Amino acid sequence: MIKRELSKLSGENWDRFLPVFKKKNVQTKKPHVVREKRVYTPFPPAPTPSKIDKEIESGEYFMKEHERQAIKQAKKTQANLEVREQKKAEKASAFVAPAEKKRKRDDKNKLAPTVDDLKNKFLAQEDSKKKKAKASSLSDFVSK
Repeated sequence: MIKRELSKLSGENWDRFLPVFKKKNVQTKKPHVVREKRVYTPFPPAPTPSKIDKEIESGEYFMKEHERQAIKQAKKTQANLEVREQKKAEKASAFVAPAEKKRKRDDKNKLAPTVDDLKNKFLAQEDSKKKKAKASSLSDFVSK
């Protein structure tokens, strides 16, 4: 009976009978890194100075509390002044006018005429009208 069923399935896809495995992200081993040997020093490094050591060096350790507070406050106000000046400069930079482009002298025709140019033109027209009036005589108007 099993042989008959297998013969029926011979033309079908067998994937449904095969096991399905989920893929896992397996990390590959990193190669062993060989570190360079450091130079051997027989003496240990100097210890880092403590807060008290730093105060003794600067002289703050021997000051009174109100003197320390005054110095701290002076540093704070100085820092605030610097920040305030920077912000003022940034705000003022918004009001600075951009550089203007220079005009070319070739654009005289495009520019509006000046008062002197108009005055000269008007006077020239008046002179030409006067000359025409003087040149005309009675004989010009009377036919012969």
